[in-house]
Amino acid sequence: MKVDYFDYYLVHSLRKKTYVKMVDLGVITYLEKEVQAGRIKQLGFSFHSSFEDFRYILHSRAWDFCQIQYNWLDIEEQAGRAGYELATEHGIPVIVMEPIKGGSLLSLPPHLKEQVQQVAKEDSIAALSLRWVAEHRNVPVILSGMSTLEHVVENIATLSDPQPLTDEQHSALEKVGSYMRSRLGNGCTSCSYCMPCPFGVDIPGSFDIWNTFRLFGRYEQIRKRWESMGDKGPLSCTRCMTCVSLCPQEIPIPFDLARVHEELSQGAL
Repeated sequence: MKVDYFDYYLVHSLRKKTYVKMVDLGVITYLEKEVQAGRIKQLGFSFHSSFEDFRYILHSRAWDFCQIQYNWLDIEEQAGRAGYELATEHGIPVIVMEPIKGGSLLSLPPHLKEQVQQVAKEDSIAALSLRWVAEHRNVPVILSGMSTLEHVVENIATLSDPQPLTDEQHSALEKVGSYMRSRLGNGCTSCSYCMPCPFGVDIPGSFDIWNTFRLFGRYEQIRKRWESMGDKGPLSCTRCMTCVSLCPQEIPIPFDLARVHEELSQGAL
């Protein structure tokens, strides 16, 4: 690596099962020795599992930081708000990833987008979402995926002097977020850790079509995508369960795929 030490060393995507295995293999002990030797200044972990797993890992040792998915929609997903608050209680800084949920918070149904944009005023929904995260005092770093120069310029402008949200803005995001959580079939983030499926099922694609259908409620919007799935659709699932242990969200994938087929085959909610 041609460096004498790491300022921040992050153990990627921990959950209880993988953490226990790393302890058993001596990985955590090794990393702690590297900390003591000064070759790692700050030791932390990123996380995509349940709050219960997060609490177990957080309490297992004195971590220097953690990284979680957190935005105004995912307050009950993964570590969520409870995880943020627990880390804050223990004085552990929280790095936030997915503040705009991979851009999906910008692709709201028209009636919801109108509600959010109305209170965002001159801000974009992206800027409002970043400001929501920036309000949390125990967040030193916000990770935002940017694919254009315009994204970079807007994010710098937003976070150079982030203004707190108004009561009206908080209320609108809570209302829209609550509605969306009640409609989505599951919390798939299309991370693709479950892929490739040994039987060819496009798992993230199936869930994306399903959640789009449940959120927008208009079958014609996704009919062509659904019909083009062919052998990559949920019917090819054999319930081998290979994907279940790979999913950081701990989604019961085979059973949700059955729900996808049932609802989309009927073409109505």
